[in-house]
Amino acid sequence: QAGENNLARQNMLDKEQQAIQIGAQLITPTQQITAQSARIQRGADTSVMATIARNVSQAYTDALRWVAVMLGKPEDTEVEFHLNMDFFLEPMTAQDRAAWMADINAGFLPVTAYYAALRRAGVTDWTDA
Repeated sequence: QAGENNLARQNMLDKEQQAIQIGAQLITPTQQITAQSARIQRGADTSVMATIARNVSQAYTDALRWVAVMLGKPEDTEVEFHLNMDFFLEPMTAQDRAAWMADINAGFLPVTAYYAALRRAGVTDWTDA
């Protein structure tokens, strides 16, 4: 039982434990693990997050469909909502960038594809324009 003096701290610790239990990795202490363990953990985390994202997307789609009906749209009105399912950045090494530039300079790939790859890697948020 937390006393009055440390009730706020205890509440914060309880919330932190709840967040950790549902997979909030940003606030957990980091530790050294093997690359294979990291891949396995990432796969498990992605699976859970994908399930949550699909469920939330379906709930929003249903809610938006109900709103459309309430606004007088036909019940068969096409309504779709999808959350972003790209949970992790795709890092880009110097070798990757060099390969991209070689392909662009050779005319194999458009520069817009390179911009998209940079955005996926978290390097930039620039648009193609």
